[in-house]
Amino acid sequence: MLINNIILKNKSIPNKENFTFLNSQNILIQIFAATMDRDYLQSVLDELVKLAPQAKIIGSSSDETICNNEILDNEQIVISILTFEFTTICTSFIKTDTGDTATSLVDDVIRKNTKLLISFSDAASINGELFLDEIYEKYPNTLISGGVASTPTFSDTFVIESNNIITNGAVMASLNSDVLDVYTDNSFGWEAIGKMFTITKADANCVMQIDNYTPFELFKKYLGKKIVEAMPGIGSSFPLIIKRNSILIARGILALDGENFIVSGNVKVGDSVYIGYGDSNKVIHQNIMNHNLIQKNPEVILSYYCKVEKCFYLVILCNMKQKH
Repeated sequence: MLINNIILKNKSIPNKENFTFLNSQNILIQIFAATMDRDYLQSVLDELVKLAPQAKIIGSSSDETICNNEILDNEQIVISILTFEFTTICTSFIKTDTGDTATSLVDDVIRKNTKLLISFSDAASINGELFLDEIYEKYPNTLISGGVASTPTFSDTFVIESNNIITNGAVMASLNSDVLDVYTDNSFGWEAIGKMFTITKADANCVMQIDNYTPFELFKKYLGKKIVEAMPGIGSSFPLIIKRNSILIARGILALDGENFIVSGNVKVGDSVYIGYGDSNKVIHQNIMNHNLIQKNPEVILSYYCKVEKCFYLVILCNMKQKH
């Protein structure tokens, strides 16, 4: 397996020198685009397809990007390239306005020897919990990683498949192999602030009342005017933490509907909730996830973060080891 990361700055375009080592037919390219210049992004994707026509490409918009332990400035694009010797890659996408489903997306890419699915969805049109539940119902033993696309406001997210920029939908890649070992782990880096509340009115992933306040009123009361005025962009820094059967679940705030919150998964009337924050000490100093995965002697670790490292929350980490 070969790994290469390319950082595009100042509206630069990929060139042949970036791809001289790509002699494999089994190439996965992941794009993380912290730019809202769609014309520029389209030119990058078109050039990638020309330079590496055999590659499979997926990606998403991002509030910021990470490469080699560095948080990069906005208006930059990170291109992550993996080449495999004994693993094939399939990709596909769905658009929510055409009636496509999560199951149809998986059906397009899954094979008898699929070891991992990687998926990204836009923030506005897909309910993450329902998306994953639908996949689990048909494919309960298949590992999946990835996340929800981000931008500073969450209102204009998109995903990428090949040279297609998709504003309402999801993309997926499957890694298919008889010799690929895949391990997953995650770190829940959130802590609860203050008292526990109860959701008193909700519909799917729309939170309408908490302790009979609108969510906007509640957050303004406990976090202050400046925080709520910066929503929804800052919403992933202060998610709702739901407690169900002694298990804590984070629900990031993706959008506002008046004074209601649209969150990253479903909630129910009667749910016990807290306001959450990222505990950097817990993630950095008490996190045994990396230690656990490194014991597997991986060739590569893929990690997908919520609001990047600034929010100290690792959503899901995928560690892949390919046998020779």
